Amino acid sequence: MPTFDFVDEILKLPVRFYGIDYEFAMKLVRYGYTYQMHIEVDQAVLIIERDEEQNYRVLESTNSISDKQINHELLQKIIDTLKSLGD
Repeated sequence: MPTFDFVDEILKLPVRFYGIDYEFAMKLVRYGYTYQMHIEVDQAVLIIERDEEQNYRVLESTNSISDKQINHELLQKIIDTLKSLGD
């Protein structure tokens, strides 16, 4: 498992969604033997991590997420972008 020396830095996650380029603020946070990605989307911070099968999952957010607040297609595009960075 690599060591992330830049955990306290804010990174930019570039996502292209319906022809519009977005840059979401992202922070890697150590969590036990693994890490979580905290990504700011529409004034909410999504907490995303890999599960046992190495798939990404959204655990929670700092604000309640309803179907109307954050588009599920956008969430999937964020996860697809994270997958592409890991390949």
